[in-house]
Order: sequence, then C-alpha cells, then structure tokens
Amino acid sequence: WDGVGTLSRNSGAGAQPVVTGVTAFQLSYYDATETLIPSASLSASLANIRRVVISMTVQSTAAEERGHFALNAAVRPRNL
Repeated sequence: WDGVGTLSRNSGAGAQPVVTGVTAFQLSYYDATETLIPSASLSASLANIRRVVISMTVQSTAAEERGHFALNAAVRPRNL
C-alpha cells in the first residue's frame, strides 16, 4: 500500500495497481496460540506465523454510490 490510496502488486514486472481508493490497510500476524505477533518482532518471528488477518477500508469512487467499505479476511498460510 502506498499510503495515498493505491494497493499494488509486484510480480516481477514492476508495481501494478490492484485496488484504488484505499483509506486504511493493515496486516496482523498471529502464532499457533492465536497470540498477536508485534510488528517490532515480526522479522524474528516469521517461522511462528500461523494466521494473517488482512484489514482494509476503501472508499468508492462511483459518484452515485459513494461510501466506505471495510473488508476483513483471515488466512492460514500453507506449508506451515
């Protein structure tokens, strides 16, 4: 997320916009006991990640349907 409204993906050919209108974006990482791993110790705890929570708020750009939408998802990475 670039902090100004665009979530991008880089698959090797440079950043490509995926979502525009992003007003908030957060990733939260949890271990096997469902304890939040603080971002300050994330690099030392990569092997302990068992679940990732993705939270995003977007603002519609359609003039007739302006509004904010909260999107939340939890994923469990494979091969852990």
